Amino acid sequence: MAEMKKQLGQLLIDAGKLDSHQLEEALEYKDIHGMYLGKAILALGFLSERDLTDILSEQLGIPTLDLMVYEVEQKILEYIKEDFARKNKVMPLFALGESLTIAISDPMNLEIIDDLSLDTGMEINIILATESDIEQAIDMYYSAAKYAVHTQNEDGTVDDRSRVVSKEIGGDTEVVAAVNLLFGEAIKVGASDIHFEPREKDVRIRFRVDGVLQQYYTVPKESMNPLISRLKILADSSSQI
Repeated sequence: MAEMKKQLGQLLIDAGKLDSHQLEEALEYKDIHGMYLGKAILALGFLSERDLTDILSEQLGIPTLDLMVYEVEQKILEYIKEDFARKNKVMPLFALGESLTIAISDPMNLEIIDDLSLDTGMEINIILATESDIEQAIDMYYSAAKYAVHTQNEDGTVDDRSRVVSKEIGGDTEVVAAVNLLFGEAIKVGASDIHFEPREKDVRIRFRVDGVLQQYYTVPKESMNPLISRLKILADSSSQI
């Protein structure tokens, strides 16, 4: 994704959301207060959090997610420690095979993504969310994990579940989350088709928007069959409505 190498300020100027004078003022504010450029732009009131997230999504081709209507399984929190999540404003969402999908507010900070990939040994996929939504999700889910409900199953194993869990039940919860996310993004961008294309090491997922196929996501190749199964379940449910 070549545009990831661009500076945030240039992206916003290219999008017509900042002019050169505003960028200069934001850069000066950033240096004086020792903060990231994005936070300086928000502090000066040039853009709202939601506007900034939507612009980055459009310019970089990265999906967005409203964390306030998305539920995270407790076990996913094990991939990222709370102090790292809080410091870097990231939230784990779901894992598929050897890939971990996270919500992040600053997609330009490639160092965080690289650190997570090294720490987890997984490929990191990113979804954009506002910083305030990420902070609220961290407060809600990591706090809930500390007060998880521990029950003993009939076979003697411990069932460790939080009161904040996915509404979907079963071992394919991550696949359910991925499919829901893809459908939500497809609706948002006005896609007429979703293409699942198996490749040697992964599955490329592309949306057809205004007649043009655009790549939006990749998942591990071993996730293809669970994805197909989930889509068949949804198709069968739709036919019975």
